[in-house]
Amino acid sequence: MSLKVLVVEDNPQISKLIFLFLKDKYEVIVASTGIEAIELWHKYRPDIAILDIMLPDISGYDICATVKADLELRDTPVIFLSAKSSDESRVKGYNLGAVNYLVKPAKKEELIAVIESTFNMLNINREKTNKVILENMTLITDSMKVFIDEKEVDFTPNEFKILYAFMLKVDIVFSRDSILKILKKENENINDRTIDSHISHIRKKIKSTNIKISSIYGEGYKLEIIKTVT
Repeated sequence: MSLKVLVVEDNPQISKLIFLFLKDKYEVIVASTGIEAIELWHKYRPDIAILDIMLPDISGYDICATVKADLELRDTPVIFLSAKSSDESRVKGYNLGAVNYLVKPAKKEELIAVIESTFNMLNINREKTNKVILENMTLITDSMKVFIDEKEVDFTPNEFKILYAFMLKVDIVFSRDSILKILKKENENINDRTIDSHISHIRKKIKSTNIKISSIYGEGYKLEIIKTVT
């Protein structure tokens, strides 16, 4: 299966040229506006995105910031491809989480080399996994399913999102604000009490594992692995 590249470019001539550069090697998805880019990002889950900065509706910077704040999209590597060549523009791109910044016009060989080096650096390949495994618990990200000792355990979408975020960052404290950001996009009525309820339910469901969600007074919650003494 070909790796998917999302190209976000409002200039139709440049967009077509990039498509021709990449079409024989990757599955290329093209967007000409920021709104369309985010929609296609959710729909196709690209393996990498090539992002222009000056777009007609939303800047590439804002798109990158939006994606990096989204639990489901944040791991997509972003390469900026822009006519803006100043050091300030580059630094801003990198500070937003981009893995590379190219200045237009980019040659075919350079663009493919940067894409391939990014895939190699991040160990992205054509046999992608959609599993996150920790101890005796497995999360299937595509279907939002959780298995403990190979038995499926029912989790709500919000519980799954919290657990998934915690499992990616074991021993890292999540503040209430950061958990709110994970859930807020599609749940406008989420509040502190709702978070406490979700955490309580998750704790009960993972009770049979060596994984624990601890309360850190005044800071939030963190997931940790309980070390058993033999």
